[in-house]
Amino acid sequence: FYATNVEKAKDFLTKDMGEDRWLCTLLVENGWRLEYSAGAESSTYCPDNFDEFYKQRRRWTPSTLANLMALCSNAKEVIDNSDAVSIVFIVYQAAMIFSTIIAPGTVILVMAAGLSYSFDIAPNNNSNSTFVAFLIIFILVSLAFGTICVYCRQETQLMAAKVLTLIFAVVMAA
Repeated sequence: FYATNVEKAKDFLTKDMGEDRWLCTLLVENGWRLEYSAGAESSTYCPDNFDEFYKQRRRWTPSTLANLMALCSNAKEVIDNSDAVSIVFIVYQAAMIFSTIIAPGTVILVMAAGLSYSFDIAPNNNSNSTFVAFLIIFILVSLAFGTICVYCRQETQLMAAKVLTLIFAVVMAA
């Protein structure tokens, strides 16, 4: 089953973008118990520049989300097949899905609140208008970046990510 062909977009996310995670998901679904081993030796390739790191995160995030969804959608079968998996584990996986989905919105809110507090530039000391202004700016920037990621070439995506990273680093450090 590990080597089956990709026929749907969901299969591409689970099988081709995160093969190790897919293997672990299959093992857990089929009753295997995965454990940490401090004495294990392994090697891996770690990104050593921004472009490679960005590409890795772009692969891993959708793959992680797709595999968590696959695990939760087969929750009853997984629990029945394994003594090591309980409903608490499945609820934890569902919480991971939820937190992954809301994370971008949470970051936008925290950044808007932080900048609103730091640069209270609203007339008449109305910090709510400053917060709303920053919130709108961050939402528009996020939508623009999302559009770039959907419609533009990889080089353009990487350049936009670098520029936005630099801008946000400078603004947040100010």
